[in-house]
Amino acid sequence: MLLLRSPKGDQFSTRVDIVFVNVQATCMRTDFPDLEIKRCTGAKEAEVLNNFGLQAEQDVSVFVLKATGMPDGYIVAADVGWHEDTKEFSDKSHFDLPIMIYS
Repeated sequence: MLLLRSPKGDQFSTRVDIVFVNVQATCMRTDFPDLEIKRCTGAKEAEVLNNFGLQAEQDVSVFVLKATGMPDGYIVAADVGWHEDTKEFSDKSHFDLPIMIYS
């Protein structure tokens, strides 16, 4: 699981958590002035998967991260979800799950 979080502050009264599940690969900046996330399809999806050395699979998608004045970032994952709340930056996420141990 990969969690991206926007902090609340003087400009924003809420924080937004974006979670990606079953992450296979990432290539992105660590800070975004703004963010738009779209699912890639077709030739661009195949190109990104090839760049990561991955094969096209039905259980993952390529997500492109767009931000003003920055090169695109990419996340290969099964799915993405988001949640907005008024909690503090260091508070637990809505998406926190119990740790699972397999023996």
